[in-house]
This record gives sequence, C-alpha cells and structure tokens, in this order.
Amino acid sequence: MRFDREELLQQLDVAKLAIDSRDFIPILSHFCFHGKTVTAYNDFIGIQVNCKTNFTLALQANILLKLLSSVSTKEVDIGFSKNAVFFKAGAARTGVRGRLPFMGEEDFLFKWPNLKRIGMHTFKEKQAERFFNGIQLCLSSVGDQMPSQMGVTLNHKGKSLCMYSTNNKAISKFTTTALTNAGVENIILPTIFCQAILKGAQTYGLENVGIQVAKGFVVVSFGDECKMYGKLVNNKDPLDFEEVIGEHIGKDYADTKQKAPKGFADIFNRALLILGNDLQKTVIAQCELNTVTVEAKSSLGKVKSSAVFKKNWKAHTCGIDAELAVKAVENCDTVYFGNRVVVFSKGNYMHLLSTQSI
Repeated sequence: MRFDREELLQQLDVAKLAIDSRDFIPILSHFCFHGKTVTAYNDFIGIQVNCKTNFTLALQANILLKLLSSVSTKEVDIGFSKNAVFFKAGAARTGVRGRLPFMGEEDFLFKWPNLKRIGMHTFKEKQAERFFNGIQLCLSSVGDQMPSQMGVTLNHKGKSLCMYSTNNKAISKFTTTALTNAGVENIILPTIFCQAILKGAQTYGLENVGIQVAKGFVVVSFGDECKMYGKLVNNKDPLDFEEVIGEHIGKDYADTKQKAPKGFADIFNRALLILGNDLQKTVIAQCELNTVTVEAKSSLGKVKSSAVFKKNWKAHTCGIDAELAVKAVENCDTVYFGNRVVVFSKGNYMHLLSTQSI
C-alpha cells in the first residue's frame, strides 16, 4: 500500500508516545495497524490514531520510524504477503528496500475497553483550554516517590474541579469548572498520560474533546481522530491537598499577597549566576518594609539584589530554592510569604514553594 510519508509520520508521531523503548515484551514496542486505525500501548498508556491501511498486523515501531525518517521521498510503499512485510521508498536502484519484522494483529494483546456505558464529559472549547492549561501548569510539580506525586490529582469541590500536584518541594493547584458525567473524584492521572494528552491537544485542537473515567482507567478523545487510554495511579492513601495548603496559607492571604513588580524574577536569576553549578540553589530572601532582598553566596562571589513592592511586607526571612522560584515566577504574577512557604499565583493557579527557616 502506498502512503504519503509525511502524513504517516504525523500519525505515528502521536501514537509513538505509547511505545516502550525496551523490546522485552513485543506488544509494548509495536504499532498495531487495524485497517482504519493504528494503536500503540506501553502498559501505562494506549493511543489509537486514525490511519487507513489494507493490512492488519503489528510492526516494530523503532525500525519503521527510522526508515520513514531516513528517506526523503514523498511517498513510501509498505507491502505484505503471508510471511513477510516489505518497505520500499524511491527508485529501484537508488531507493531504500527492506523487510520489516512483524507479528499478527491477534498477538497484540491490548484491547480497548468498552466505553459505551461509561459517562463522558464533552468539553466546550474554552473549558478544554483551561483544563489542558491546568494540566500543563501542574506538571511543573510532579515527582515519583509516592502515588500522590506521580501525576495530577483531580478532585471536585462544589462546582469546581481542582487539580493538584506535588514533588514534596512544591504544590501546584489549578481550579477550573467541574466536569459532568465523567466520574472524576480524587483520581490521579499519571504523568506520562498528562504529557500524552497535551500532545494530543496540540496536534488535534480543542474543538471536540471528551473525557471518560472508569474504575482504574481514563480515556480522553480528540473527536474521531484520536483516543488516549491511561491507567490511573493506584493510591490507597490519598493526600488531602487542601489540608496541607491550609496549614501554610493564613487567613491574611487575600489581603497580604502582592503583584510582583517588573523584574522580580531577575533577583533570582542573578542569584543563580553566582551559584553556578552548586547542587544547593538556596538563597536568603528577606522581606523588610516594601522590599524583598535576595542574597546568594558561592565560591564565585556574592550577589544581593532587591525588588520593591507597593505595600509593606511583614518582616520575614527565609531560604528559597532560586531555581524553583524562577520556574514559578514564569507562570505567576502574584507573591505571598506564608508559613514555611512562598506562594506564587496567577488567576486560578497557585504554586506553593517550600522555604527554609533562617
């Protein structure tokens, strides 16, 4: 069968997110072509993308991708017989010819779950935009040490959906509108699945996105073009994020937080220049009157710089990881110093960064 090479690569570019780089278990490293779609599965996530073929079999993903990327022809041919699959690109004498390892469709053991009885929430475009933006922001705080750190937690709170993540150094929270008919209640979307659906949103847009949640798994669909399956993180002892946040943010939060002045991130960037390759990126931050001063010392020298706010701060001194602070400021425009944390926020997004007592 003849394929447009670029089109096939674009289709496989999304599906390959579910390919395992190891070859121990064949189905985890193969694309399975079903005639109308292609599927990849790596035991954590599964991705199915529209791709029309006149064959139903599974091809070794890395070999196929390398062949498609190594040629520059507009079209390629993938032919099959009972015992072999052939790849052809370009003229007979100067082009590329090869046999592809394959296995039968029946040996690709992953099967999509029956989704007909599972409620679906269909996003309006603006809501989808907020949802995926929240996932993107929360990925800045994921870790891998315990279940609550291994992805983005979703939980309803009244008419709102709250997203949380943590890596034990920071907590991210994003609030958006609730999802209906989706069964979303204290579930954790694994990091790899979050990264995959962000790629899906970038590739297919946000005009027709749906989410379905069942016991143990979640499926996000991008119209009829692509659907993504992910196993939920098994968490028998869920973290109460709101309780943790409440321990660090006082009742004065709304009145005390301030808009960050222009150049606020620069005081942390200057500190990073001095810290160089030091493993410890901790700097001393001091609030005095309406000024926040950051000081850093290393073998390269010492730097001290300040940012002036509109209102006075309560006198406060703490140690802050400058590298994490820079990343937080990129997405936020408001600052608050709380109980052992500094809180960066913007709109519906809040990022709590732990601090050290000085």
